[in-house]
Amino acid sequence: MNTTLKWIGIIVVALVVLLLAGGAVVYAASSSKLNKGPSVPVKAVPAAEGAEAIARGEHLVNAISLCADCHGQNLSGQLFIEDPAIGTVYAPNLTGGEGGAAATFSDEDWERAIRHGIGSDGRVLAVMPSNGYAHFSDADLAALLAYIQSLPPTDNVLPSRQIKLPGTILFGAVAYETLPVNNIDHAAVGDEAPQAGANAAYGEYLTFVAGCRDCHGPDLGGVDPAAAPSGPPPGPNLHASGDLGSWSQEDFIAALRTGQTPNGRQLSTEMPWESYRLMTDEELGAIWFYLHGLE
Repeated sequence: MNTTLKWIGIIVVALVVLLLAGGAVVYAASSSKLNKGPSVPVKAVPAAEGAEAIARGEHLVNAISLCADCHGQNLSGQLFIEDPAIGTVYAPNLTGGEGGAAATFSDEDWERAIRHGIGSDGRVLAVMPSNGYAHFSDADLAALLAYIQSLPPTDNVLPSRQIKLPGTILFGAVAYETLPVNNIDHAAVGDEAPQAGANAAYGEYLTFVAGCRDCHGPDLGGVDPAAAPSGPPPGPNLHASGDLGSWSQEDFIAALRTGQTPNGRQLSTEMPWESYRLMTDEELGAIWFYLHGLE
């Protein structure tokens, strides 16, 4: 009897050691993948010059791409994630002050981070929505950089990110293939945007750089809340076959301007309509034409 119990104990200890060893291997591999992202082709886009470019960049930051939602109202950075199961992640200071990206970033660094999801130090930017920003045209990216570099320098030195167990394995193994860096055609970023105007092609472009797919799904057909227990809030179907099918263009623009749907329902605060309402009628009209063409 004692011999049997002894062997059971040995087997249990051996299994625990094997599990710990396996977990250590997965942890080390996950950390390595997060800290050293894939090599990507970089097409550096220098910042544009002039008041018109800066104004366009400001509009992109505040009305369309919502950079301030993560990086703070003056883009000087802030705490973004603090979770005992994941760790601590800061959205960095983008200004030219101490600790700011604009103080040290090259044109290549900006392009690699924004359109490819890779940090200046080679890290995978796990929560940077570069899968949408990869669609930025060269002109819009240049305008965005012109605005960022025009901001008053703000000193704000933030700690490095600390991703802990089980977050390391979550981001570096389980969900690694879903990270933005792995959902970008890195060889195809850049070039020109479709002609601006109230047309479907420009509307599609705007839905990418505005991050609509983060909540409404890759095809904008909606996300089932049961299938998305974590991550961005699941958004409804935006196709003509969904609720929007009964809306007019005027209804759509009014909903984005006021936060009220045609039937009087208040849009959730998770839907950033208070920023999107700053889009022009032309931009909202373009999005409407694109969405209304989706079946």
